[in-house]
Amino acid sequence: MEAGRKKAVKITALVLVAVIIAAAIVLSGLAIAHAVEIDNAENYAIEYGGGRMNVIFMIGDGMGFNHVAAAEAEYGELFFTGNADVSGEVTTFSRNIFGPTDSAAAATALATGRKTGNGQIGQYNGKEFQSLAEVASGRGMSVGIIATEGVDGATPSGFSAHTSSRNDIDGILEDQLAGGIDLFFGSNAERYVPLKDKIEGAG
Repeated sequence: MEAGRKKAVKITALVLVAVIIAAAIVLSGLAIAHAVEIDNAENYAIEYGGGRMNVIFMIGDGMGFNHVAAAEAEYGELFFTGNADVSGEVTTFSRNIFGPTDSAAAATALATGRKTGNGQIGQYNGKEFQSLAEVASGRGMSVGIIATEGVDGATPSGFSAHTSSRNDIDGILEDQLAGGIDLFFGSNAERYVPLKDKIEGAG
Protein backbone atom coordinates (compact mmCIF):
# COMPACT_ATOMS: atom_id res chain seq x y z
CA MET A 1 0.00 0.00 0.00
CA GLU A 2 2.78 2.41 1.01
CA ALA A 3 4.81 1.54 -2.11
CA GLY A 4 1.80 2.27 -4.33
CA ARG A 5 1.29 5.62 -2.65
CA LYS A 6 4.93 6.60 -3.13
CA LYS A 7 4.73 5.62 -6.78
CA ALA A 8 1.61 7.77 -7.28
CA VAL A 9 3.32 10.75 -5.64
CA LYS A 10 6.37 10.27 -7.85
CA ILE A 11 4.25 10.10 -11.02
CA THR A 12 2.34 13.23 -9.96
CA ALA A 13 5.62 15.07 -9.37
CA LEU A 14 6.92 14.07 -12.81
CA VAL A 15 3.69 15.23 -14.46
CA LEU A 16 3.93 18.58 -12.65
CA VAL A 17 7.54 19.04 -13.79
CA ALA A 18 6.53 18.24 -17.38
CA VAL A 19 3.67 20.76 -17.22
CA ILE A 20 5.96 23.46 -15.82
CA ILE A 21 8.56 22.85 -18.54
CA ALA A 22 5.88 22.92 -21.26
CA ALA A 23 4.45 26.16 -19.85
CA ALA A 24 7.91 27.73 -19.75
CA ILE A 25 8.49 26.84 -23.40
CA VAL A 26 5.12 28.27 -24.44
CA LEU A 27 5.61 31.47 -22.43
CA SER A 28 9.10 31.92 -23.85
CA GLY A 29 7.67 31.63 -27.34
CA LEU A 30 5.02 34.22 -26.55
CA ALA A 31 7.63 36.58 -25.13
CA ILE A 32 9.73 36.28 -28.27
CA ALA A 33 6.65 36.83 -30.43
CA HIS A 34 5.98 40.09 -28.56
CA ALA A 35 9.37 41.51 -29.55
CA VAL A 36 9.26 44.31 -32.12
CA GLU A 37 12.28 45.03 -34.27
CA ILE A 38 12.58 48.27 -36.18
CA ASP A 39 14.96 47.80 -39.10
CA ASN A 40 15.43 51.47 -39.85
CA ALA A 41 15.11 53.37 -36.59
CA GLU A 42 16.38 56.62 -38.10
CA ASN A 43 13.59 56.85 -40.70
CA TYR A 44 11.06 55.66 -38.13
CA ALA A 45 12.06 58.46 -35.76
CA ILE A 46 11.90 61.08 -38.52
CA GLU A 47 8.45 59.95 -39.64
CA TYR A 48 6.86 59.81 -36.20
CA GLY A 49 9.03 61.97 -33.98
CA GLY A 50 9.11 65.29 -35.84
CA GLY A 51 8.62 68.36 -33.67
CA ARG A 52 9.03 66.60 -30.35
CA MET A 53 11.68 68.16 -28.15
CA ASN A 54 11.80 65.71 -25.26
CA VAL A 55 11.69 61.98 -24.66
CA ILE A 56 10.94 60.48 -21.25
CA PHE A 57 11.79 56.80 -20.83
CA MET A 58 9.95 55.69 -17.71
CA ILE A 59 10.49 52.25 -16.18
CA GLY A 60 8.10 50.73 -13.66
CA ASP A 61 10.21 48.29 -11.67
CA GLY A 62 8.96 44.78 -12.40
CA MET A 63 6.02 46.10 -14.44
CA GLY A 64 4.75 43.92 -17.27
CA PHE A 65 1.75 43.60 -19.56
CA ASN A 66 -0.31 41.90 -16.86
CA HIS A 67 0.24 44.76 -14.42
CA VAL A 68 -0.91 47.28 -17.02
CA ALA A 69 -3.96 45.16 -17.85
CA ALA A 70 -4.83 44.87 -14.15
CA ALA A 71 -4.61 48.65 -13.70
CA GLU A 72 -6.79 49.23 -16.76
CA ALA A 73 -9.38 46.74 -15.49
CA GLU A 74 -9.40 48.34 -12.04
CA TYR A 75 -9.80 51.94 -13.24
CA GLY A 76 -11.75 51.30 -16.43
CA GLU A 77 -9.50 53.34 -18.67
CA LEU A 78 -6.39 52.96 -20.79
CA PHE A 79 -3.00 53.23 -19.14
CA PHE A 80 -1.40 56.46 -20.36
CA THR A 81 0.94 54.57 -22.68
CA GLY A 82 -2.10 53.23 -24.53
CA ASN A 83 -2.70 56.70 -25.97
CA ALA A 84 0.81 57.09 -27.39
CA ASP A 85 1.20 57.83 -31.11
CA VAL A 86 3.76 55.06 -31.41
CA SER A 87 4.31 52.00 -29.24
CA GLY A 88 6.64 49.04 -29.28
CA GLU A 89 7.54 46.07 -27.16
CA VAL A 90 10.83 44.55 -26.13
CA THR A 91 11.68 41.33 -24.35
CA THR A 92 13.92 41.66 -21.32
CA PHE A 93 14.84 38.06 -20.55
CA SER A 94 18.52 37.41 -19.86
CA ARG A 95 20.93 34.95 -21.45
CA ASN A 96 20.72 32.77 -18.35
CA ILE A 97 19.01 29.43 -18.97
CA PHE A 98 17.56 29.06 -15.49
CA GLY A 99 16.04 31.53 -13.08
CA PRO A 100 14.32 34.87 -13.60
CA THR A 101 15.88 37.89 -15.25
CA ASP A 102 17.45 40.34 -12.83
CA SER A 103 17.37 44.14 -13.01
CA ALA A 104 20.84 44.40 -14.55
CA ALA A 105 20.04 42.21 -17.54
CA ALA A 106 16.56 43.70 -17.95
CA ALA A 107 17.88 47.27 -17.86
CA THR A 108 20.58 46.38 -20.38
CA ALA A 109 17.91 44.98 -22.72
CA LEU A 110 15.80 48.13 -22.35
CA ALA A 111 18.74 50.51 -22.72
CA THR A 112 20.62 48.81 -25.53
CA GLY A 113 18.29 46.32 -27.19
CA ARG A 114 20.83 43.58 -26.45
CA LYS A 115 20.65 40.61 -24.11
CA THR A 116 23.19 39.88 -21.39
CA GLY A 117 23.60 37.57 -18.42
CA ASN A 118 22.15 38.28 -15.00
CA GLY A 119 24.34 40.66 -13.03
CA GLN A 120 26.03 42.19 -16.07
CA ILE A 121 25.41 45.81 -17.02
CA GLY A 122 25.68 47.32 -20.49
CA GLN A 123 27.90 44.53 -21.76
CA TYR A 124 28.14 40.80 -22.27
CA ASN A 125 31.35 38.98 -21.37
CA GLY A 126 33.47 42.06 -22.05
CA LYS A 127 31.69 43.30 -25.18
CA GLU A 128 30.13 46.69 -24.44
CA PHE A 129 26.76 47.77 -25.81
CA GLN A 130 25.89 51.40 -26.52
CA SER A 131 22.83 52.64 -24.65
CA LEU A 132 20.08 55.00 -25.78
CA ALA A 133 21.40 57.58 -23.32
CA GLU A 134 24.88 57.37 -24.84
CA VAL A 135 23.53 57.65 -28.39
CA ALA A 136 21.50 60.73 -27.44
CA SER A 137 24.43 62.33 -25.61
CA GLY A 138 26.70 61.64 -28.57
CA ARG A 139 24.28 63.57 -30.77
CA GLY A 140 24.48 66.62 -28.55
CA MET A 141 21.21 66.04 -26.71
CA SER A 142 20.86 66.69 -22.99
CA VAL A 143 20.39 63.49 -21.03
CA GLY A 144 19.35 62.98 -17.43
CA ILE A 145 18.82 59.84 -15.36
CA ILE A 146 16.46 59.98 -12.39
CA ALA A 147 15.91 57.08 -10.00
CA THR A 148 14.09 56.44 -6.75
CA GLU A 149 17.13 54.40 -5.71
CA GLY A 150 20.80 55.34 -5.91
CA VAL A 151 21.88 56.01 -9.49
CA ASP A 152 24.44 53.21 -9.17
CA GLY A 153 21.55 50.74 -8.92
CA ALA A 154 21.19 48.16 -11.67
CA THR A 155 18.39 49.88 -13.59
CA PRO A 156 19.88 53.39 -13.93
CA SER A 157 23.31 51.86 -14.47
CA GLY A 158 21.98 49.91 -17.45
CA PHE A 159 21.71 53.24 -19.29
CA SER A 160 24.99 54.73 -18.11
CA ALA A 161 27.64 52.08 -17.37
CA HIS A 162 29.36 48.94 -18.63
CA THR A 163 30.47 46.46 -15.97
CA SER A 164 30.62 42.71 -15.55
CA SER A 165 28.97 42.99 -12.14
CA ARG A 166 26.10 45.12 -10.90
CA ASN A 167 27.93 45.17 -7.55
CA ASP A 168 30.95 46.99 -9.02
CA ILE A 169 29.76 50.37 -7.76
CA ASP A 170 33.18 51.98 -8.22
CA GLY A 171 33.35 50.87 -11.85
CA ILE A 172 29.78 52.04 -12.39
CA LEU A 173 30.62 55.48 -10.99
CA GLU A 174 33.71 55.76 -13.20
CA ASP A 175 31.63 55.01 -16.29
CA GLN A 176 28.89 57.42 -15.26
CA LEU A 177 31.33 60.27 -14.71
CA ALA A 178 33.00 59.66 -18.07
CA GLY A 179 29.83 58.97 -20.04
CA GLY A 180 28.62 62.47 -20.88
CA ILE A 181 25.32 62.22 -18.98
CA ASP A 182 24.27 65.74 -17.94
CA LEU A 183 22.24 64.97 -14.82
CA PHE A 184 21.97 62.18 -12.28
CA PHE A 185 19.29 62.45 -9.62
CA GLY A 186 18.62 59.78 -7.03
CA SER A 187 18.80 58.73 -3.40
CA ASN A 188 21.68 57.30 -1.35
CA ALA A 189 23.37 60.69 -0.81
CA GLU A 190 25.72 59.29 1.84
CA ARG A 191 27.48 57.31 -0.87
CA TYR A 192 28.22 60.38 -2.98
CA VAL A 193 29.04 63.06 -0.40
CA PRO A 194 32.62 61.77 0.16
CA LEU A 195 33.08 61.75 -3.63
CA LYS A 196 31.98 65.38 -4.06
CA ASP A 197 35.32 66.65 -5.39
CA LYS A 198 35.69 63.76 -7.81
CA ILE A 199 32.17 64.24 -9.13
CA GLU A 200 32.54 68.00 -9.50
CA GLY A 201 35.88 67.50 -11.22
CA ALA A 202 34.18 65.39 -13.87
CA GLY A 203 31.81 68.25 -14.65
